[in-house]
Amino acid sequence: YDLPLNKAVADMFASLCPKSLFEIADHLTKNDSVAAPSPGSKGKKRRVGFVSSLIGGDEPHGQLLIDIMRSLKNLFDFYVVSTGSKPLSEEFLLHAKGGAFSVGFDEAQARNVLKGLELDCLVYAESMNDPIVHFLGYQR
Repeated sequence: YDLPLNKAVADMFASLCPKSLFEIADHLTKNDSVAAPSPGSKGKKRRVGFVSSLIGGDEPHGQLLIDIMRSLKNLFDFYVVSTGSKPLSEEFLLHAKGGAFSVGFDEAQARNVLKGLELDCLVYAESMNDPIVHFLGYQR
């Protein structure tokens, strides 16, 4: 029911933000596309990241992401970037074999961490709950 309002807010943010917001990570502009490894193959695992402000403690978003990491650990290396003030739970630290990072309210640090991870896929658990997560969503 609030889709029109969310679209209007997103359009407003897009028009107010500098072009650097829409930056594309260097590793994504390379022309050397590599086929994804097939399930059960010994190829290099794809790097999948989750970013969210709601993944600490018993947050429902976090519980869903933990289950995904647990179920697909043989296919992907998982990385977690947490924004905001909630600390990552021990279970996140256990299942995020690639690494778990808490950046608090520092948008520049979040951008630098995500750039450095060179992820194949980045999943946003939510986009309108936290301004940092929302603005990170414009970047690739």
